[in-house]
Amino acid sequence: MKKNSWIKKNVGMGFALLGALSSPAFAQSGGGTGTGGGGAGMHGIYELKLDYGLSKRQTLQIRPSGMVQATQNLGTGNEHAVIAVQGDTIAVVHASNNVAHLRGPSAIKAEIVKMTPTGPMVVAQRQLTYSNSDRLGHPAVASDGAGHFLVIYGANNVQGNGNTQTYGLVLDAQANDLTAGNYDATTNPNPEEKHIRLNADPNNNEAAPRTLFDTATNRFVTGYYQNGNNGAEYAMLVGIKTRTNGSLAPYDITNPQRLTPSNIGRPSIAAVPGMPGVYAFAAPKGQQRPSEQGDEVAVLDTNTITNNQIKVLWRKVVVAAKPDQNNIGGVDGLPGPLGGNGIYPSSPTLVPGTAPGEMHLITFISNGAGRNRNKKGSSTSYITKLNISTTGYTKVAEQTGVGLESSHLVAVNSKVGIVGQETDSVVLYASGITGMGTGSLAYIKHDPKTNTFLKSAEPTAASALVTEGGYLNNMLGRNPATQGREHLNAYGDVPNLAYHVANATFMPKVKSFIIIPHTSREHILPGSAPKVMAADGRMLPEDRNSLFLSFVSAVRDADEAPPSPPPAAAPGANNGTPGTPGTDGTSGSAGSDGTPGTPGGFSGGCSYGGSAQGGALALMLVGGVLLFISRRRWT
Repeated sequence: MKKNSWIKKNVGMGFALLGALSSPAFAQSGGGTGTGGGGAGMHGIYELKLDYGLSKRQTLQIRPSGMVQATQNLGTGNEHAVIAVQGDTIAVVHASNNVAHLRGPSAIKAEIVKMTPTGPMVVAQRQLTYSNSDRLGHPAVASDGAGHFLVIYGANNVQGNGNTQTYGLVLDAQANDLTAGNYDATTNPNPEEKHIRLNADPNNNEAAPRTLFDTATNRFVTGYYQNGNNGAEYAMLVGIKTRTNGSLAPYDITNPQRLTPSNIGRPSIAAVPGMPGVYAFAAPKGQQRPSEQGDEVAVLDTNTITNNQIKVLWRKVVVAAKPDQNNIGGVDGLPGPLGGNGIYPSSPTLVPGTAPGEMHLITFISNGAGRNRNKKGSSTSYITKLNISTTGYTKVAEQTGVGLESSHLVAVNSKVGIVGQETDSVVLYASGITGMGTGSLAYIKHDPKTNTFLKSAEPTAASALVTEGGYLNNMLGRNPATQGREHLNAYGDVPNLAYHVANATFMPKVKSFIIIPHTSREHILPGSAPKVMAADGRMLPEDRNSLFLSFVSAVRDADEAPPSPPPAAAPGANNGTPGTPGTDGTSGSAGSDGTPGTPGGFSGGCSYGGSAQGGALALMLVGGVLLFISRRRWT
């Protein structure tokens, strides 16, 4: 059964109005190509629905302006989805408010998707936690290549600890909890109490993990973030062991070790090509938000363990910040300068290249306007290419303005293009923070002749539906209207099992996909949300963010059209002249930071809960005026 959905492609229109959902959970839905789906006006994109947009906590309040009323822990629906791929199996792990048998607002859930010649199919779904946690999310997942998935997540109020801690468990390809056992109301009502705490300090908030599997050593290279005034990014190696009762459990192979000092140090981790066992970690450096020192990279040799810690080869700020003294301090509604002339690199993403030592760092750079005033200011996307060695790095090239969006930006590597002519590309995935635009993919590559980054393919939409970049996350989370955003993810080079298979029905001329877990608030108009059966058995309105997997054509036959482009951009936001990051220090010496960069002129901006967004939404809801989603076009 397919979901009725449609996307208008009129000039200047960037908003999807979606039909009411009448299909059961796990129904395949939306815009594939040929017989792959029915999204009118969309091509090369297929949507698979994983979970309803519900929350156990009712009721969502809408202001007269059309804005959502900020309410603590009312529930976004679904958020923070991550994926791992093993053969024909995709594991999706996320935080959800469509939950049962718990007092808290949310839980960690998992879905298992199988790729088949007739298309991707959900074969299992499981709720993994049942705690009274009001701080829960930021999961990570990785496959060990042997049919198991390591799942790591952060939660408070587990195992008697009110602090947010990092817990791990092992899933199989049917989403069975091999560490604690599956939920049973009588014999196992709280399986999370048997999950394994992996972080170092139970007296601190330590979570937001990331993990990658090293096939050569059968270990997971893992990191997490410690919050607080002395916060930092941490690294460790994790393994899976078989216990005497036959269950599988994660365990720390090395002690968690402090890397980059950071107030927002959620790590990005990538294997350095051509250097077995060598991994790069990246995080913002500094004790403020946005970070006042820039984005730092640490390179670790996991082959060398001394005193139960991984050898750090070097650690260095590679994208330097330039703080603006005018935006130190300040509170909304009080007098004082807003700043806006700073350079603040944000959370980085590391993407390996194909040559030995080749690594890309992607981030977005804010000017810091309105810092500490619930206003992010203007920003621009940024990429740099590094050549990494065991003693340091060389910055080969850097460029700003490479993405269509400059907020909440992540990246992945993937081949794209025509079969036989495909190009290894860095794919930038971004989604606006209004919760009402379609996400975008920008495909870029480094050109050694000009030493610049060029388009390897034309930009495309990231989904056939609205994608959520942070609106409901901000309005209905733990710190409503002041903090909270969606955390985006993508995965490249996923084979299509229907490619050139006789009688296959699922996009048979597409060889591989980029897959994107995303959330979508399908029913925005007041009173339009249909009631569907929630996990706890109630019939509830689907008025929050549903969870989808988007399959975007990456490598295709020559006679297969490319994926549809993103909606047309409106002028104005984030298209000023960006600032220039600082120069580098001596890359071989840890902590040797370079000189600050120079500011540029920004225009536009964004803010959570601001009157400008409220006015636009009210016009759309009441008068039917289309909302323009601002993107920076890159030429």
